[in-house]
Amino acid sequence: MNSLAWSLIRTTERAALAAWPQTGCGDKNAIDDLALSLSDNLRNVARALGKPLSELRMVTLDKPRSQAAIQEAAGLGVKVFSLPDGDVAASVLTCQPDNVYDLMFTVGGAPEGVLSACAVRAMAGDMQAELIDYCQAKGECDEHRRIATDERRRCAQMGVAVNRLYRLDELVRSQDILFSATGVTGGDLLHGISRRDDGVRTQTMLINGIDRTCNIINSLHS
Repeated sequence: MNSLAWSLIRTTERAALAAWPQTGCGDKNAIDDLALSLSDNLRNVARALGKPLSELRMVTLDKPRSQAAIQEAAGLGVKVFSLPDGDVAASVLTCQPDNVYDLMFTVGGAPEGVLSACAVRAMAGDMQAELIDYCQAKGECDEHRRIATDERRRCAQMGVAVNRLYRLDELVRSQDILFSATGVTGGDLLHGISRRDDGVRTQTMLINGIDRTCNIINSLHS
């Protein structure tokens, strides 16, 4: 996938979103379980999709924290796609009928996770996640520990449990979702902004969770 910058908007009913756990795995058949090992999840997904492991396609982020998962999946013969960024786009792609990827397993940030959860639920996909702190995501050092301590303090104030597994209906508690993404730079999912003689052209994806529709809108701004 090419690097893709997006302008993203998501709206849901008030208080429909839980805080985003930073570790997540999703597939389209609601059979992933983060309480199991990655290997067990991959075998379960392959079985549900009727594929051998050698044909299963997993996407993740190409980060140091993902290397163990990449090696574990590759050791089973799974085709692994590691992206420098674009976890929201990859989440959307796993839920499309002509999907490039069968599932995503990664560690990512809170805003991207909330957006991904909205899109996945709106497109009838499935997702689980776990809330972890900065040290668990980035490694131990004094600065990371300071950040992690502050994160845990804020979570306690919000009544959000750290190191707890969250299912999709806990992350996004309503089907009343509108997800909108406009490409800024081009990628596999959307074209980027282009300047023409007649104006500026943009491409937007609009996903409606109520009627489960996904529309691509090409706009001319003159």
